[in-house]
Amino acid sequence: MKAFCPYCSYELTCDETMPGLNCPACDCRIIIRNGEFHTIESAKKIMPNKKTDADSSITNEPNTISTEESFLHEIDMLIVKNKKMEAMKLYQKSKKLSLLDATKYIKSRAARLESNSTEIKRICTQCSKAWHSLIKREKALTTDATLTAVSGAGNCCNPAARLQANRNSQAINDNLTQLRRCPSCGSAKYTETIIFHDVD
Repeated sequence: MKAFCPYCSYELTCDETMPGLNCPACDCRIIIRNGEFHTIESAKKIMPNKKTDADSSITNEPNTISTEESFLHEIDMLIVKNKKMEAMKLYQKSKKLSLLDATKYIKSRAARLESNSTEIKRICTQCSKAWHSLIKREKALTTDATLTAVSGAGNCCNPAARLQANRNSQAINDNLTQLRRCPSCGSAKYTETIIFHDVD
């Protein structure tokens, strides 16, 4: 079958009997249902009898979340931004836990956030465009950018190697920035929703 990626509109060809695949252009997870491509979120709407934990979505949109959900969203965003130590201290202080228990929780939360199907849904506050990005992909890009920058710093005696490392780091950061900008108007102002999915 031929169809377009529901995230980035890239044209794909695949076997319609497959349960899903990752788009080679944007690396987002595509679910195949009834011979059509769906986002993970939209796929759940045609599977009303299947229980998932999609209702555990955590959003920072106003007036839609409880105090506890808001707190967990703050924890999750710290983890996504590679600030696990801050997340651990905040959770430990709020829940009055031991350092060990808080660390275990943050590690467990981080593992879930980094699963193949956990994504960030962003909605532009300027034009209302919605787009999705896999947390695992953004985290991988962030790690690559850091390692590349460190590699460049270590080549202080090799100007050519340092220049190439800096170029590579900039390219990675540009890719990450693009994921975090509205694909319609280019704005970097948006609301974010972290969505956990359990879709086969």
